[in-house]
Amino acid sequence: MFSAAFNHQTVISGTRLCCRNLSTKPLRAYPVYTVYGADCYFNLKVILPKFRTRNNVLSTDGFSQYGSLLLEWVPRGSDGKGIPDKSLRFALAPQEAGLLIDQQRNETVEFSRTGFPPNVVDKVFRVSPHEAGAFQFLIDYENEGRGGQSPSDRPDLEGIAPLGIVLQRGEYVVLRELMRNSIPTIANWDYMLKMQVESAITEASKKSFPDDSSPYEVPF
Repeated sequence: MFSAAFNHQTVISGTRLCCRNLSTKPLRAYPVYTVYGADCYFNLKVILPKFRTRNNVLSTDGFSQYGSLLLEWVPRGSDGKGIPDKSLRFALAPQEAGLLIDQQRNETVEFSRTGFPPNVVDKVFRVSPHEAGAFQFLIDYENEGRGGQSPSDRPDLEGIAPLGIVLQRGEYVVLRELMRNSIPTIANWDYMLKMQVESAITEASKKSFPDDSSPYEVPF
């Protein structure tokens, strides 16, 4: 028998910006998955790859090839409201998101970003198993393994880290599936593949082939 007490709120939302001229500019959407905890609330967001066109070819030339999944911890004040200016963030590359999704129930997964002078502290993100199938998502600043630090150029963050939230089993499953479904997008695969298929169909529609021939050669 399984039971769990949910003492915080989970919200999936999308903020939209509506443009006046819908014929030229589409609506913009910013999907966010949010879990509210006692000390902070946790957001999952998406940073898309950047594209450009050159000679009628869509590419990522000049940009980082992949997007990322942005994890955000927003501390809550004594009034319960979030303090966005003191948020702590950690961006996961596609392969890191894959490692997190593949995490076993009884193991802890850790990711880190090495700081550079003058910010010699490391940003560390840990996911560790909790009771009743839940997982704790914790972010911290560390210096030689000692946590609770802050970057020298962000004195306003002093005392904020470590910051963590426990995702109940159902919340973690939802988060994991959202991350899983987002990997093809941030890996710059699904949209580029769709464009390639549409381009191939368009090219094929411009040509005619005998009934017994194929426009493609199948290698053996």
